[in-house]
Amino acid sequence: MARMLWNELMALVAGILGCLPGRSGRLLRRLYYRPQFAACGRTLSIGEHGEIACPTSIRLGDRIYIDRGIVLRACEGGSIAIGDDFGANGNVRIIADCGGRIEIGSKVIIGPNTVIRASDHAMDRTDIPIRDQGHTAGTVSIGDGVWIAANVVVLRGARIGEHAVIGAGSVVTGEIPAYAVAAGVPARVIRQRQHAPAAPA
Repeated sequence: MARMLWNELMALVAGILGCLPGRSGRLLRRLYYRPQFAACGRTLSIGEHGEIACPTSIRLGDRIYIDRGIVLRACEGGSIAIGDDFGANGNVRIIADCGGRIEIGSKVIIGPNTVIRASDHAMDRTDIPIRDQGHTAGTVSIGDGVWIAANVVVLRGARIGEHAVIGAGSVVTGEIPAYAVAAGVPARVIRQRQHAPAAPA
């Protein structure tokens, strides 16, 4: 009973803090959430009206900026790890519930309304409803320097190589090579980015 009341109190505090606008709201959310994460760098900025669930399963680097409406969930055996210099625009959902794992590198930027999810509903059986079949967990891996544009969906098993670009509205289900530009449903490589050759030794 005491545990349930404590959880209710924490949910109430998080709800109130989530509504506070401006710099003061971001400061109070940082003070509230930062000690709860499994790891977190010094600079953390969280916009209004977000949901952060099971923060002890979430590791954040330094200089993390997330806009309003963020959802970060890593409950029921899931985990999320995000590197340094991360930016997520409004209404981004990063969900690793039910044993899923999401690994995001450093200097990654994510456009608004993007969904990254590392587990799906199981659906193999036809004798019981899908909602009763549980989930199938997997891993999502996003390399350093990736840009994911608006309204993208990244699903279980996706691997996005470093410095790749994912076009708006795409659905990523498989592997996207490093330095590729990919778009479509499902996302396919449409060209390779130019990048400077390695400096001579």
